[in-house]
Amino acid sequence: MACEVLWTDLARQDVDGIARYVSINLASPRAARDCLAAFEDAVERISRNPRLYAVSRQPSCTARGLRACFVKRYVMLYSYNDEDSVLVHRVFSTLRDYASIIEKDGEAPYPTTR
Repeated sequence: MACEVLWTDLARQDVDGIARYVSINLASPRAARDCLAAFEDAVERISRNPRLYAVSRQPSCTARGLRACFVKRYVMLYSYNDEDSVLVHRVFSTLRDYASIIEKDGEAPYPTTR
């Protein structure tokens, strides 16, 4: 049975920004579609098995129990609970220092969407 997948507003903005950047700045709409499809595939795998990916080794992410799913050149940070739901917190390029961004976010709650 698949878990319900929720997205923070920031995670949605991250994915939209990635697709826009790849499509417009890199002039590759096809690559943007491929990237979005890869994110969808990863979310499907996570929804079926939330423990599939390990907790991130980045201390700021580990402290929050965030798991790291690497998709192409991006990392999708997510958590899950025993109530059968997964929450995608953020999606970053692996070239960014995402651990420090998570650290700056602090413990603030993330608004979520389905």
